[in-house]
Parts: sequence; C-alpha cells; structure tokens
Amino acid sequence: MTPVSAAADVESPNHTRQSKLLEETQPLLQASSPDEVALVKFAWSMKMKLKERERTQCTLRNLAGVSENYRVIAMFPFTSESKKMSVLLR
Repeated sequence: MTPVSAAADVESPNHTRQSKLLEETQPLLQASSPDEVALVKFAWSMKMKLKERERTQCTLRNLAGVSENYRVIAMFPFTSESKKMSVLLR
C-alpha cells in the first residue's frame, strides 16, 4: 500500500500547518488489491490512522487519539492457492 497524497504537494512555509493538512486530508492510495484500499479507507473513516509501519512493528492512532503499538509476529503473504494474506500482531 502506497499513500499518494495530493496534500503533500502543498507548499507551506509553516511545517506544522502542512503536517495538519496532511493528517486531515484523506490519503490517495495505490495498492495491488482493491480490498486493501477499501480496508484502509474504512479505517481512516473510523478515525484510525497508521502512524508508523516497520518490518517488526506498527503504531496506530485510535479513535480517542491514543497511539497503540503492535509487534508483528508473523506475515503470511498472498498466495493464489489460499487467496488471502494475513498479518499476526501482538
């Protein structure tokens, strides 16, 4: 999933204002699966935001604005046989 936000092109001398604009603007997304985009858009509409994603961990901001940290335990890539992918978090 790659965010491609039009707001990133906004020129602003005030970095704080630009960051706030990026946070309030729904991201434009590119992904190999329309299901992936739909899930991210639904989470965004529920005020859930992915703040950081690394190979071994991720941080989300929940509806209350509180950061939640998760450790990635396992990743199961999409296969044509199973027709699904999964990520196991703790």
